Parts: sequence; structure tokens; C-alpha cells
Amino acid sequence: MVPPRRASTDAKARLQVSPGGAKPWSRRPVPAAPTPAARPSGTVWWSIAEEFGLLQGPAVDALLGPSSPPAGCLAADRRILGVATRAGRVLYPGFQFDSAARSVRPLIAGVARIGRTSGCRDRRILAWFCLASGSLGGERPVDRLEEAYAVLAAAEADFRWDRRVDPLN
Repeated sequence: MVPPRRASTDAKARLQVSPGGAKPWSRRPVPAAPTPAARPSGTVWWSIAEEFGLLQGPAVDALLGPSSPPAGCLAADRRILGVATRAGRVLYPGFQFDSAARSVRPLIAGVARIGRTSGCRDRRILAWFCLASGSLGGERPVDRLEEAYAVLAAAEADFRWDRRVDPLN
């Protein structure tokens, strides 16, 4: 029996790619690294999951009750925002819902409309809620959900600025 071949350490070193670097076989130029504010990192999603929970469609349906449209319909109407996983599931951050009233916070649709008009995807809009905003004096929009006008004004200012900085977002 022949033992399996093992790559030499030199070969492994040649094939390893530093984070953000080009693969040795790629001929495409490497884009400049995006700023943390422009591209949400995995850390942002872990903190959202930890603090608010990431709900699947059936959990959203159970939370909102039978009189509410299904989560997929709410997402299609941009009344809630979701993030698709690599496994193909869509997850909805829990801060979008008022569990006591069993409803969707109306503010979410307004911020989604502003963000989408600026060219941002759902993932970016959801991350914006949980990152400090200069338009809110360094506070996170998610901490001021009860102040709808202030959050909408901050979204208008931040997403307009974000579009000038990163038009490909």
C-alpha cells in the first residue's frame, strides 16, 4: 500500500494567500480593502445574533401571529429585511419586531426604502442599525428605535453619505 502524498511546506507556502490578497492563479486586480463601515464583518453579525437573535421565517410567523402575512411576503414588500446564509436560509434580526405588540416596527420599512434608494442591500442596511452613527451623536440607531424621526433623518444622512463614498455598495 502506497502512503498518500503530502504537500511539501514550500508548496503550501506558495499556495497560501493572505487575507484580502489575490490567489496566485487569479489575474484579476485585487480591489482596495473596504472600510469596516462600508462592509459589515462577521463580528457585526455575531453581535446581532447574540443581542437580538436571528430568526428564521417560521419563527417570525409564530412571533407575529396568524393574522400577519408570512415572513417571505413581508420581506418581498420590504417591510422587514433579511439576510441569506450560505445554506440558503433567510434570517431576520429580532430588533425589527415588537414582540409585545406582535408586530413589525414601521420604522424598518422607512429605513429600508431610504437605504434601497441609495443602492444599499439589506445586509448593509441591517448592519447600519447596529453600528454607531455620527448623525445620532455616536449612538446606534437600534438603541433609538422609539425615536422614528431621528432615526429616519440619520438614515437619510448616513446612506446619502455612504453612496458618495462607496457607489458599488
